[in-house]
Amino acid sequence: MAPIVKRKQGSNLFNQLLEILRFYAGFEINDHTGLALTDSQMTELHCGRLMELQVGEQIPPHIFRFAFINTTSYRFPQLIAFKHFKNSLSDIALSNLASIERRPELLKQFKQLDDGDLVKLCDHLGIRSDLLVDVQGVDKRELLVEGLVQKFEKRTSQIEAINAMPLYPDEFTLFNDTLVKTQFYSGDTPLALPKLNLQFLTIHDYLLRNFNLFRLESTYQIRQDIEDVVKRLAPRLTYPDRKTEFSGWARMAVSIQNFSIVDVAKPNLGENKPAHVKADVRFFCIYRYYG
Repeated sequence: MAPIVKRKQGSNLFNQLLEILRFYAGFEINDHTGLALTDSQMTELHCGRLMELQVGEQIPPHIFRFAFINTTSYRFPQLIAFKHFKNSLSDIALSNLASIERRPELLKQFKQLDDGDLVKLCDHLGIRSDLLVDVQGVDKRELLVEGLVQKFEKRTSQIEAINAMPLYPDEFTLFNDTLVKTQFYSGDTPLALPKLNLQFLTIHDYLLRNFNLFRLESTYQIRQDIEDVVKRLAPRLTYPDRKTEFSGWARMAVSIQNFSIVDVAKPNLGENKPAHVKADVRFFCIYRYYG
C-alpha cells in the first residue's frame, strides 16, 4: 500500500524484505507458547478466523472441532455478516468456508462494501480502522480491504510450496540481479537473504533458511558456468538472415537444431503438474580428432 512499493525502480529490496516479513508473520508457530504447529493445526486456525468473520467472535479450537462433529450441542451466536451486513455480505454468511477463503472471492465481497460498512466491519473484527499517521498516497479504503484479505485468505502450505519448486533454476531466477548478485557486488547495500545468525523459530525454520541459501548458492554457480560457456561460444547475429551464429566452441555446450514437445501426460491424483513430459531434441555433434 505504501507509495514505495508501487515504484518501478528502487523498490526491489524493500519488496523482498516485505515478503520476508509477511512470511514470518504467518509462520507455523504458536504466538504464545512458541511451539511449532502442524498443517492441520494451521488449517484449524484459518477456519476459526473465517468462522470469526461469520460468527462475530473467536471460536475456541476445541469448540470448533466439536461443532463439526455435533452441531446441535453448541449454539453459535448470530452471524455478524448476516446480522449487520445482510444485503452486502449475505454470501459470506451463508457460504461454506472453502468458497470464501480465496483472495479473489474475498476481494469481491469486501470491495462491494461502502466506506462506513467497511469501517464498521473492521471494528467488529478487532482490526484497527484509523491510520496512525496520515501518509500521502495511501488509500484508506484500499488499506482496510487489503488488511481484511490478508487476515482471512488461505495460506499456502510450506511443504506444498517447496515441492512445487523446480529442481533447477529457471531463466528468471538465473538472471535476476535482485535474487542473485553478480560478481561486481561490492556489499554497500544489504541483501534480502535468510540470516543464520538470528534465532530460529523452529527446526523447520532452520532447515528452510539453509535450503534457501543453498538454492541461491547453486543458482549463482550455475549462472557463472552459463556465462563462461556463452563467452566461449562467441555468439553473433548474421545479416540479412538475422540468425544467431556461434563462431566459437565450448566443451559443455552444443547448438540445438530442433526442439519439439511430443507428449504431456495428465497430472496424477492430487497434483497439479504433468506426470511426465516427453520431448525430441535434435543437435549436431562435431567430432574432433587430435592425432
